[in-house]
Amino acid sequence: MLWLSPRKPTSVWSAPNKVRVARVMAAGLMHPAGLAKVELARKNGSWQALAAVAGARAHFDAFPATAKKAGLEWVRQAKRPETRGAVSPSRPAWRRTTS
Repeated sequence: MLWLSPRKPTSVWSAPNKVRVARVMAAGLMHPAGLAKVELARKNGSWQALAAVAGARAHFDAFPATAKKAGLEWVRQAKRPETRGAVSPSRPAWRRTTS
């Protein structure tokens, strides 16, 4: 059994989670609350954040898993909205500074 807990609106959607969502939806087992979270992720861009920039996915995938998680957590945990929104495809989040 796999425990799936409620998601925060800004949580990261990993590839395994997307596969699970597809399987659950194909089996007709997705609850309305889960469907609402998936629809929100698709609307706010967290579902396919790396698809918007050419080459971003390949560049991101080249990093070790620990570096990817650290960078995403740095952005997710930023206190100021302008810091969370300052992610630029040309510069990794963990190398960015805010004033």
